[in-house]
Amino acid sequence: MKRKSVIAMCMCAVLLLSSCGKDNDGSRERRAKRVTDQSTVTEDSSDVDTIATKKDYVNNTPRIPRDQLPYSGTEYTFEDISIVIPDSWDGKYTITENDKNHYFTVVQNASYNVDGSGLLFCICRTENMDFLNNGSVIAYTPEYVYTIEFPSDVNYVYDDDQISAEYMEMFKDINVMTYSLYIAEDDVNYKTNEYILPGSECFVYDSDLLCDYTYNDLMLAQQELFARNGKIFTDDPEAGYFLQSYFEGKTWYKGQKNDVSIDDLSDIEKTNYENITQKIEDKKADARYCQILYLDEHMSMDVDCDDIDEDISYYSAGPEYDGDLYIHPMISIDGTEYDLGDYPHYEEYFDDCADHCFIVDLNPYNSVYAIAIPDYGPSDDLVTHFFVVKGDELINAGCIPGFFIQPDSYLSGFSDYGSSVIGEKRVDIPETSWVYAHYYYDDDNYRFEESECQYQYVLSSGHELLQDVTVSLPNDDKDYTYTFKKGEKVYYTATDIDSYLEVKNENDVVGYIYIGKNDNYQDVDINTGTPLTEIFEGLMFVD
Repeated sequence: MKRKSVIAMCMCAVLLLSSCGKDNDGSRERRAKRVTDQSTVTEDSSDVDTIATKKDYVNNTPRIPRDQLPYSGTEYTFEDISIVIPDSWDGKYTITENDKNHYFTVVQNASYNVDGSGLLFCICRTENMDFLNNGSVIAYTPEYVYTIEFPSDVNYVYDDDQISAEYMEMFKDINVMTYSLYIAEDDVNYKTNEYILPGSECFVYDSDLLCDYTYNDLMLAQQELFARNGKIFTDDPEAGYFLQSYFEGKTWYKGQKNDVSIDDLSDIEKTNYENITQKIEDKKADARYCQILYLDEHMSMDVDCDDIDEDISYYSAGPEYDGDLYIHPMISIDGTEYDLGDYPHYEEYFDDCADHCFIVDLNPYNSVYAIAIPDYGPSDDLVTHFFVVKGDELINAGCIPGFFIQPDSYLSGFSDYGSSVIGEKRVDIPETSWVYAHYYYDDDNYRFEESECQYQYVLSSGHELLQDVTVSLPNDDKDYTYTFKKGEKVYYTATDIDSYLEVKNENDVVGYIYIGKNDNYQDVDINTGTPLTEIFEGLMFVD
């Protein structure tokens, strides 16, 4: 989402920072309450609300309890919003409130005193979902949406090394600060990162709000409405395994019913379902997996980008005489035949190809087309082979594990940004699992290369902790840690399949365990040397 108005309001608030007391628009400076030992709170000013946590609220569990925060600091409360600001920020920031529009802004003093910049973040309470320029929903109740927004451009004195370094150090703390968020209301949901459309059971997402979501996100958001109502997806013959595993990785999901339908949705959910469905149809009209081509069919398309359409057909040359290949794939382009079985392949070979292929647009900005052929591969490992046309050549661009280029599927295969295709990769950290990998098309060498980045787990059903484990909180180079307790259930979310494992607990607190090998080649927590099999219950391994 993109909010058109909040950044403008934030900038106006920054301009008001030099004035004290309450102004006509409701903006004012406020001081905060001191948290001296992570649990004791004292007030510095009579102009501060009573601490929000003194009253018990129904269904209100913050992501990290105040007495377990990984840092000490100052508790700041505005209306029903409370957040703890680290001690390291003392004397470096100013907060300005806007009572009329229910938001407050936090700025770095050093930048503001030079040129009026220094905006770090803005937290706002609204009654509807609205556009966000550069931020996200951080909590919601049935009545309110709480958002955090950041400057969409450089907002500090970048030509002063000391000021810019201070700003960047403060900015790194914001992610961990959001773990201290507390909303003094009933029925607060803090797990907004676990949803495609947070609050879709309470608030309408209209067409404008859905514009920037990808096809993949919209397909999942549609099913998210049913998952919220307890749907079990295993009976879906096309995508049951994928959807069931996806939602089982969400701490809020409670699968209870097989027959959840549109009629079971609330009026707001029905409206969102209709809006999402229409936006999916809009995406399909401009889908990047362009067209499907079945055996013995012809298609006319400019696949080599010379402004002249080529006649393309896909057919079989007959059974493979020395293997179990059911379809011997052939491609014809303007009458020139290409026997795909003759091509050298990268790690994989044709084994049991599908009766169709796809003509796909690899790059929406540069018109790079490929012919994609699904193949069950050795041992029925799913792979997709890619071929690109360059002049009179048909070039093997490599293969990507998985079948994700499918019309109407819940994962289109494309990241929707640049020349990236999503595939599956098997890992054995900390157990045998599948992760999503990204493959980028190298237009200079006409082939796909695997991106060396973070891999997202395909399935994470949760593992009970057999002992306490200390994780590093995501905060760049800051040394913030948090302890997940014995008996908690944790989920694997991501890994680099080499040095770290990203996990989350039931409160959606995300942390990192850094891993290595011991003398027995077991995966261990590198900080303690404890084997991961002694940390996580029920690990599974496949030879």
